[in-house]
This record gives sequence, C-alpha cells and structure tokens, in this order.
Amino acid sequence: MKRNKKKVLHQANRCLIRTVLPTIIFILAATGPALAHKFLASGWVEGDTVVLEAAFGNGDIPHNAEVLVLDDAGTLLLSTTTDDEGICSFTIPQKSALHIKVKAGMGHQAKILIPLEEVAAAFPAKDTPAASAALPSTEADRTAPADSQMVSGLSAQGIQAIVEKSLDNKLRPIIRKLSVKENTGPNVKDIAGGIGYIFGLVGIGTYFNYRRRKKA
Repeated sequence: MKRNKKKVLHQANRCLIRTVLPTIIFILAATGPALAHKFLASGWVEGDTVVLEAAFGNGDIPHNAEVLVLDDAGTLLLSTTTDDEGICSFTIPQKSALHIKVKAGMGHQAKILIPLEEVAAAFPAKDTPAASAALPSTEADRTAPADSQMVSGLSAQGIQAIVEKSLDNKLRPIIRKLSVKENTGPNVKDIAGGIGYIFGLVGIGTYFNYRRRKKA
C-alpha cells in the first residue's frame, strides 16, 4: 500500500513539473518584453495648440520620437518630434479631425485621434456683420469696460491664461503617471500570484486524483 502511495505521488510530481514549469517559463519570457515594448501616447487641445505626451509602458521616455499629423483623408499636415521629456506641441493646422501618429522606432507606434469637436473649440465663432450692426450703442458701451478691465496690470484673459498654464504644469506629471499605471501590463507581483494560482490548481487536482486512485 505504501509503495502504491509513493508511486502515485511520484507520478503527480512528474506531472507537475512537466505541465507547470513550461507554463511559468513561457509567462516570464513573454511578459517582460511585452511590457517594455508597449508604447503609449495621449493628446489634448490647449487653446489653439495640440499638446501630446508619449512614454513606454515601463515609464521610459522616448527622445525625438517622430510625430505625424494627418487629416481624415490621410493627407500629411505637418511633422515634428517630441522633446527630451516625451512632450510635443504644435499649432492646430486646420479645422478638422486630427489623426496623430507617434513613432519611436523599432516598430513602436501609437495613434491619437483629436476629434473635430475639440479642434473646432479652438476656432471661436465669428459674429456676422448684421449682428454687429444690430447691437445697440448703449449695450456696446456697457460691454467695452468689461473687455478692457485690468486687474493689477493684467486683463482677465491674461490671468486666466496664467492660471491654466500653471495648472497644466502641475497636473502633467500626475496625468503621465496615471496613464502609465493604467496601461502597463502585469508586474512581478501579478506574475507571482498567477504562478501560485497554477500551483494551487495542480495541487488540488493531484489530491483528488490520489483520493480517486486510493478508493479504486
């Protein structure tokens, strides 16, 4: 009886090594390069400018990555590169949806779509001559001081621009970290947990297989 028990356990251990070990090696080999090679990019509109950031899945920054801006028809509107921080900005070339490709070499490429709605917001609607002529002089006189209102030597628009720029500078590192964290693949902890889960399943299967053979 003891000899049969040892034989069953020996067969279970051989099965464990043959099935689980190759799986572990495959997971470790495939996850590392996939995580390192993942390339991310995001873009948004600021005034009449498009700002974009690019980074690899592990947080590394691409230097001088090629940026191509195309319209809906695939026509190249402009080309530029990212700086040493993976950031690039350019003036909106035309009022249309913008398809942006960011290429970091070695097959690394990310695509960004800036929809027409966001681009159109950078082009304020112009008042028609009829509407301007119909504006009463008293109302125009009332609105003129508000437009030229100065606060400590700066206009309201100037103050707003300074505040927005300051907020952008403060939030940009946070946005980048969140983007990288959201899009990165499994880390070492996740892989270890998966391996433990596989070992657990194999152990349960071995136990029930042993019980079944014991009863037989």
